[in-house]
Amino acid sequence: MSHANTRTTFLAYITKYALTEGIQCVLVRDNFDISIRMVSDTARGGGTYHLPDWHRSPVQAIVRAEQMRDAAIQSAQSKIERLRRMTFAVPKAEVPDVAP
Repeated sequence: MSHANTRTTFLAYITKYALTEGIQCVLVRDNFDISIRMVSDTARGGGTYHLPDWHRSPVQAIVRAEQMRDAAIQSAQSKIERLRRMTFAVPKAEVPDVAP
């Protein structure tokens, strides 16, 4: 028996690109015969999403997007601090001896 015939279609909230495109509401088909964590987009050429990039409820999607945002802010703050701690110096130029 083919598992493709037993797949269900449902609305999922995609957070994979939440920081650039926002949360997307997409009609997906489960791929649970392959992985309980994977769904396929039915309208966008069959792209696949894995947990934690898709959610069944908008509340779960918002929580995940907020976690992603907070992690991106923390990463940016860490990078800013590393840049602020950088010091620069000009190395002493070493001129090779030139024979006359």
